[in-house]
Amino acid sequence: MIYQNSKLNNITKVEREYHALKSIKDKLSFDPTGRPGAAKVRADQARISEKLRAYAQKRGMHITYDMNKNISGISYYKKICSNARFNSADMIKKWRNNRHDERQAQVDRFLRTLEHYKRDIVDGSPRQLFGLPVAEEITYSSPSGPRLGQIIKLGDGWFARADETITWDNNCYSKGWHRAYGGKKIVDARYVDFKRMTPRGPEHIRVDIDSWRGNWLAKAITEAGLAPDRKNLPSLKIRLNKAYDAKLIAEKRGYKIYSRTLVGAHVDYVIQSPLGMVYHDTERANLVRGLHDKIRAKMLRLRLPGGKIDWSLCKKLGFCSAGIKSFCDAFGFDTRKSYSARDIYDRVKRDMSKAAPYFAELKTLAQAVNFDAPELH
Repeated sequence: MIYQNSKLNNITKVEREYHALKSIKDKLSFDPTGRPGAAKVRADQARISEKLRAYAQKRGMHITYDMNKNISGISYYKKICSNARFNSADMIKKWRNNRHDERQAQVDRFLRTLEHYKRDIVDGSPRQLFGLPVAEEITYSSPSGPRLGQIIKLGDGWFARADETITWDNNCYSKGWHRAYGGKKIVDARYVDFKRMTPRGPEHIRVDIDSWRGNWLAKAITEAGLAPDRKNLPSLKIRLNKAYDAKLIAEKRGYKIYSRTLVGAHVDYVIQSPLGMVYHDTERANLVRGLHDKIRAKMLRLRLPGGKIDWSLCKKLGFCSAGIKSFCDAFGFDTRKSYSARDIYDRVKRDMSKAAPYFAELKTLAQAVNFDAPELH
């Protein structure tokens, strides 16, 4: 080989042989002992060994992982270096033994999180809307029996949740009382949040509530502007409340069956006879029997002079539970108490427009207790 560079022409034969080697392994195993230029070869071998050592140490600091203690990176390096039993070779060995399991565990965690996000999107994003963990299972509350703190699944992508803010007054009563029974509960605010996800992002409506009496969810829906406002709505006798809608799902021999809904979510069923009598029930199979019982009770015209009117009497007359609750909520009656015919008549007379959906039932009730109500004739 002819070297044009003057510096290369001055190198020894042993250096030429050393530089001609291609791999690092061959260079480190080369033995120049006893030959001219051996010092220079030894110095270059020491340089290569130091670079390899520094690289191995750096690699161990950033890539090693302890599967048992779940410590990674520099913190792991510092921890094991504090113990004289470990060295860089041990770190590299641990990483080599565990790197595939750790990588697969990270992939599995990512795929599980991705599936949770996909499920939430398919459900309508309730977890994202209400700030819940994506892996959490949701037990929805029924629109017909909503509960505080639980998410209510409505229609058209809407979800609702009712809650209240509470403070405790520990100075209201004596110290002995508070030690025994705790502070006095004070409800600062009651509210219902309506949320849904749209292409433009989350939509949120909050409605403040005075109390949880009666059908507070229907009141909140009306106040939030989510009540149906289309033309040709079914009569209030079928819907019972302006917050509800009703969809005709079957018609046979003059009998009509409706699905009563709340912001698009099914609540119960309604059957209407050819003569206009209606009956509500949560089970469709009970509609025909319930309507016939109501018609028979009207024809019997039970006579209960001076009797008190309560839930039991209304059920004997064939009235449906949904209708009784709706009437009591509209006029402020308590379904657990009993009232005289005069009490009911006086309240109804103050606002006859609200009583329009219940005229047929009120007439039956007046006949049953032998009460004369001229407005019902």
